[in-house]
Amino acid sequence: WFDKDGNSRYEPIIRAPLIIVRLFFNDRIKAEQVELAWKTDKWHTKIVNSSIVGSARKIVELRELGLPATSNNAADIIEFLDAFVSLNRDILPCEKTTNFIGWQGKDGFLIGEEPHGNCDVAFFSDNKGEMQFVDSFGKKGTFEEWKNVIEKVRHFPAIMGALYAALGTPLLKILNINGFTYELAGRTSRGKTTGLRIAVSVWGNPNENSSEGDDDKTQDSLIHSWSGTRVFFERTASLLNGIPLFV
Repeated sequence: WFDKDGNSRYEPIIRAPLIIVRLFFNDRIKAEQVELAWKTDKWHTKIVNSSIVGSARKIVELRELGLPATSNNAADIIEFLDAFVSLNRDILPCEKTTNFIGWQGKDGFLIGEEPHGNCDVAFFSDNKGEMQFVDSFGKKGTFEEWKNVIEKVRHFPAIMGALYAALGTPLLKILNINGFTYELAGRTSRGKTTGLRIAVSVWGNPNENSSEGDDDKTQDSLIHSWSGTRVFFERTASLLNGIPLFV
């Protein structure tokens, strides 16, 4: 700011360096996000909807992540971030985001955070649960170890059917056919849960107990409980395009 004599003056508004490092744009829903970076004991980053950096009330919510924003300095932070984007929009990296995973266009495929083919987008949601769900897709162990397990169950048709259903889901788009449901039903202790875990292992963590906080687990399970609400299943299914939903 400038004093009455026209001299520039500097006044700290936040007790940490704060910048915007990247811009994101979801062309499908016409929404912009920004990646904030700030330093306390170390650098922290967080991708948020642009509405967060345009609202003094919402920017304070990032305090729980370590951003030293308060009701006293929130308005100044918002004004600074607005000026930062205006002055640097032409040089800030701008990337694409999507609100679903799986097929992206004709020849791009997004599995969790891992792009395949002609895929230049990253998944983003302002819903913490959806971000955690997408993070559950990924690899652990080796392909050889996985094949050794499959070899032990290859003579069980129902289990192999579940495995083929999980593997074949991306082909529905290519073959232009409708989706389907594959159900493992029967008396208890007949291998239904094992078959489900085998199928889930194609895409991510097959341990339905992982979300309970086991020390050796780094991802939540992709297996959902039947106790979920209709809205939950509809919302979760909308995140998947050519990827199966496991219950």
